[in-house]
Amino acid sequence: MHKLIYSFAFLFIAFVSQAQYWQKTNASTAAVGNDTRLLTATTGDTIFALARNSSHRNILTISTDQGQTWSPGSPIFDTLIDGIIATVSQMAGSNGRLYARVNLGTSTYVNLYYYSDDLGANWTIDTAGLPASFNPAYKLGFQLKALNNGYMAAISEFDGAYFKQKGQNAWVYRNTFSTTSQKNIQDITYAGNTWYALNNFVANEADRITKSTDFGQSWTSCNTSGLPTGFAPYNLVTNHQSKFYLSGSISGADANVILYSNDGCTTWGATNSASLASYNLASVYLRDLYAVDDYVFATFFPTTGDTVSRILISSDPVPNFSLCSVDGLPIYPSTQFSLAPPILSYFHVGPKLFIAYADDLYSSNPGFVGGNPGIGTKERPSLEKLSFYPNPAKDRLNIEASQKGQMKIFSLDGTLMQEMELNPGHHEIPLQLPQGLYLIHYNNELSKLIIRD
Repeated sequence: MHKLIYSFAFLFIAFVSQAQYWQKTNASTAAVGNDTRLLTATTGDTIFALARNSSHRNILTISTDQGQTWSPGSPIFDTLIDGIIATVSQMAGSNGRLYARVNLGTSTYVNLYYYSDDLGANWTIDTAGLPASFNPAYKLGFQLKALNNGYMAAISEFDGAYFKQKGQNAWVYRNTFSTTSQKNIQDITYAGNTWYALNNFVANEADRITKSTDFGQSWTSCNTSGLPTGFAPYNLVTNHQSKFYLSGSISGADANVILYSNDGCTTWGATNSASLASYNLASVYLRDLYAVDDYVFATFFPTTGDTVSRILISSDPVPNFSLCSVDGLPIYPSTQFSLAPPILSYFHVGPKLFIAYADDLYSSNPGFVGGNPGIGTKERPSLEKLSFYPNPAKDRLNIEASQKGQMKIFSLDGTLMQEMELNPGHHEIPLQLPQGLYLIHYNNELSKLIIRD
C-alpha cells in the first residue's frame, strides 16, 4: 500500500503568499492535529512535529525537505502507561536520535524519558541514572538539551544537570558549579568543544556562568563582568562558535535587556533590545532567544492584549536589533493564552529559520547560511560508510559497504520497510517498495532514497 501522502496544498499556499515573511508549513495539518502548542525537534535535515486531536494525544509527522512536505501523522505513545494516558511534553534531537519527555499526569514530577533511533517508530526507555520523584519508576522534570559530541543534557533548576553520551547506558550527574556543590542550573549550551552552564541561586556570583572543557566532568568560573545589578539571567544562547547572548527574566532588573559577549562569557555588554521591546498598553517578557552565524533573534510577548509577538532581529557582527516582520503569523484574541504565550522553539535547517508558533510551524529565509552546529546526523546524497545506486531506484539497489553494519529503509512515517545485515563489499538487493521518498539508515547516517515506478 502506498504510505506516502503529501499535502500539495502547501505548494499553492506558498505560491499565493510568497510575499509574506513567514510561511506556514502545515505541519499540524499533516499531523491531523489541533493542539495550539505544537512540539518540534530536528536532527540533521530531519524535522519532527507533534500535535494532538480529539482522538490521539501524540501525533508525529516528519519532513525531510525543510518543511515543504510532511509524512502522514502517526500516533505515538498511544497505549496507556500504568493506566495513564501519556503526553509528550518535550522533544529533542541529536545525532540521528529523537528524545521525548513523556508526562503521565498533571504534575511535572510524573515523567518518563525515551529515545527513538528509527524516526519515532519504536521507543526505548531512557531513565537509568535520573532521580526518581515520589514513585521509583517516575522521574523528576528535566529539560532536554542537545550538546556536541553525541551528548544530551537533562537539566533542572532545582535538581541539577545529568549528561549522557549516545551509546552510554545511564545518565550521570555532574555539578556545574566550580566552588560549591549546588543543583541550580538554568540553561546550558556549547561553543566548539566547550560547554557553558548558566547557574541559578548562586552562592558565589563568579559561578553565574561556568564552563567545562572535559564534557561536564569539571567546571571553572567564567568570572563574568558587565552583568547589571539585580539582573536575573534566563537564557544563555550561542551560535556555537564565538558569540554569546544572555536574556533576563521579568523577576529581575533590566528584564528586556539582551546582553552580548564575544570573549567566552567573560565580559558582557548591553544591546539596544530594550528600546524595541516596549508596548504601549502592556508589559512584556522575553521567552525566546536564538543565534546562528551573525544572526540573533529574540521574541517578546505582551502580557495583555492581542498575543502577536514582537520579534527582534540582528545580523550585524556586533548586535544591533531592529523589528523583524511578523507578516504571515496569526494574531490571537487576548484570551487565547491567558496563562502564558507559546514558546516559539526556534531552530534552523540550512538557510531556513523555523518557529513553532502556537498553531503550526512557520519558516522564513532571513539571509544566514546556517551551518550544521554539530549535533545532527546530516542527511547526504552519499554516505561515508555505504554508497548505493541508482537513486532514483525502481526494484533493485546496488550497494557498496565499507564496513559491517545494519541497513534499514524507513518510510517517512517511521515504518521500517526493509532491513539487512551487510558485510563489507558489494551487494545487490531487490526492492519491494511503492513509489515515494524513503530514508536509508546505516551506522548512524541517514540518506534519502527515491523510488519511482
